[in-house]
Amino acid sequence: MKQLLEYQFDYRVKQTKSQTKKHYKQFTPDEKSILASIVKSIRSHSDNLQLSNHTKNHIPFFSLKLASQVLESCYIIEFNLTTKHGTESPRVLLRSKKVLPIIVEGKVENANVCMVLDIKSNQIITAYLNTCSDKHSTIHMDRYTDKLDIKKIIHNLQN
Repeated sequence: MKQLLEYQFDYRVKQTKSQTKKHYKQFTPDEKSILASIVKSIRSHSDNLQLSNHTKNHIPFFSLKLASQVLESCYIIEFNLTTKHGTESPRVLLRSKKVLPIIVEGKVENANVCMVLDIKSNQIITAYLNTCSDKHSTIHMDRYTDKLDIKKIIHNLQN
């Protein structure tokens, strides 16, 4: 029998001043289509994926194999534009559709793998688990904006 992963949740959501975020519920139909197409393209070239140093050093359960599995069947949760050292990093937060049984505080829970993917560099920025029972009742929608023009950002990336 396969041993289950024991996982300690950190429910603190860090606000990052260098990020501008747009939630999936705020996407236009064009933005949904564009991002789905990009994720599909990255999935078909998953051998180009890289793990960030943060992911390699701090997320022990995560691997490139798991990243490929997430890309096979996932939801796009958000788009964010992160600026680091004057460089813009366009990212998507993906949540796997696949359920992974884990142990949380001594109880078996079902969870999904979530990962942040830089769609410019194909780098996995971070990853974490989210229980299937989490309905996000505490989500802070004020951290998101519908003013972020994803179509324009992607267009500028491709030129």
